[in-house]
Amino acid sequence: MEIVKNFDANKKPIGAICHGPQVLLADGVIRQGVFTAYPACKPDILCAGGTWGEVNETFSNVYVNGHIVTAPAWPAHPSFIQAFVKLLGAEIKI
Repeated sequence: MEIVKNFDANKKPIGAICHGPQVLLADGVIRQGVFTAYPACKPDILCAGGTWGEVNETFSNVYVNGHIVTAPAWPAHPSFIQAFVKLLGAEIKI
């Protein structure tokens, strides 16, 4: 929990998929902005003050809110990795 709080305080990239945003909720990291997670977590995000980012049909979308990337489930891995790498300031080329 201290690591997450430290990353947030220093605006370092943070990523959370599926129920992972619940860790961010417990740490008070999700306050304002658009976040997503597995749909069962929607009430938690809303109660914390976040805005719910709708999940697409394939559970493959992501939301970037400042230095935080959230996604609903494993089908989002390609988009999630792309967004997270961009936050790191890197570029993937094939």
